[in-house]
Amino acid sequence: MSSIQDEAYDVVGPRFGNIEALPVSTTSAATDVSVLASVGGDVAACRMLRLRANGCDVYYAWSTAADTIDNTATGHAAGVCSVLPNGQFVDERPPFLKGVLCKYLIVKAASGSGALVVSVSSASRDYRLNGRS
Repeated sequence: MSSIQDEAYDVVGPRFGNIEALPVSTTSAATDVSVLASVGGDVAACRMLRLRANGCDVYYAWSTAADTIDNTATGHAAGVCSVLPNGQFVDERPPFLKGVLCKYLIVKAASGSGALVVSVSSASRDYRLNGRS
C-alpha cells in the first residue's frame, strides 16, 4: 500500500493546534491555506484535510489564485463550486491544477454566516508510528 493510500485509510481526528476556522459570509473570500500556522505545513505535504461546515451551508472550491466563486455558475464556467451542508464534513486533499497546488480555499455562505473548520485528517506514517509529523 502506498503512503497516500495508507493515510486515506487511517483518517485521524482533529488535533489541538491543527485546526483553523475560516469565517464564511455571503461574500466570496479566498484564503491561502498554505500559510496558516495550523495547517500550512500539512497542505504543503499534501495531507488530507477535513472541511466541516459550521453554522451555515458553505459553498467552496480550491484554486491556484485568490479567485471568487459563484454558487449560481453551471457547467465548466469560472466560479463553479461545491456545497457542504451545515454540520457535514468531507475529507479531501488540496488538488493540483496543471501541476500547481491549489492552495487557495475559496468560501461563501449560502445565507447568513458561519465558519468552515479546516483540520488535518491524515498523518505521516512516522507520526502514526512514533508521534512525529
